[in-house]
Amino acid sequence: MAKGARPDMSGEELLAQIPRNTDAERVILANANCICVPHQIFKGEDLYALVVEKLQTFGTLFQGHAIELSICMRDPGTFIPAAYGKFHSRSSQRCMAGAAPTVVQCSSLIHSMRTIMPSAQITARCNEDTPFIWPKILRRLIGLDAEEPVKAGYNLTQGY
Repeated sequence: MAKGARPDMSGEELLAQIPRNTDAERVILANANCICVPHQIFKGEDLYALVVEKLQTFGTLFQGHAIELSICMRDPGTFIPAAYGKFHSRSSQRCMAGAAPTVVQCSSLIHSMRTIMPSAQITARCNEDTPFIWPKILRRLIGLDAEEPVKAGYNLTQGY
């Protein structure tokens, strides 16, 4: 979809294919590269410049559905080296694509998200807090009450 090709099915048809054999009330779509792949994080002067195109397509596909966006922001001091580490031997200049490290501000990214999807609920959190609040995050994402148990609640890799 990011390259302009549209799926040959509607959002309703796509949703019908996702939760197979269940009466799910909620679908969670997660992908570390959903906004963009690592080599395009710093494309242009903006952090995640492709967010506009991606969310417009997503919003069109799932128009009429309650959409919640959750973003985990990472401290720039650890984010930039981690992003650079995914570049597999490219230079740091090529990684940053001419962008200054000061471009790594999530406020403009969240503003873009809000502008593109004004009715979506946006939850932003700090990556460094994740180990401390993981069970709460899971409960919120999957719609559980605060007191319901979460299987493997402190294991970030096993889910609920």
